[in-house]
Amino acid sequence: MTTTTMNGIMPRITPRKIRKARTKIIEQLYDDLLSVMHDARDCGFILTCNHLHRLRDLLRSRCAILEFVFPLNERAELIAQFVRRACDILDAEKVDYDTKTVEKLAYLLYPDFRQTLIALESHSSTGILHEVEEAGLPRLLLAIKEKDFGAVRAWLQLNSHIDPHELMRTVYENCMPPL
Repeated sequence: MTTTTMNGIMPRITPRKIRKARTKIIEQLYDDLLSVMHDARDCGFILTCNHLHRLRDLLRSRCAILEFVFPLNERAELIAQFVRRACDILDAEKVDYDTKTVEKLAYLLYPDFRQTLIALESHSSTGILHEVEEAGLPRLLLAIKEKDFGAVRAWLQLNSHIDPHELMRTVYENCMPPL
């Protein structure tokens, strides 16, 4: 499909072209950041990220890595605090919701509460928080077995917080018959 403009024909922008442009921009940002870090010798930088495995090795090698890991016994309390705050936000925005749905979403995306808020926003765009479907590993394995690559891509997007090496190990362990 093309769009006609006064100057002629405008080519269709496809998702592939968007991904390619986004990748090119990210590559340029990485190069610029490395250049600034190299040139600024009397200055320090603090970088934060949710997914360390997504950073280039070249950038990671120039950083001291501090991981903030919460003990398992604190997890439930952190999620409970977040759920209370999320429910306050949903009440203020006059969104109908079920607390169990908010809890389920918080557990699925823990510890990335920013992503949880984004998901809450998208699931409640109609003023009603819709039921959230859990995207567990069995769903991914079924999609792979049925060669439903659209569902595989959707699962990977929803679970982009998972370390790829960890995911590969888990899939391998669940797909291989016991020896």
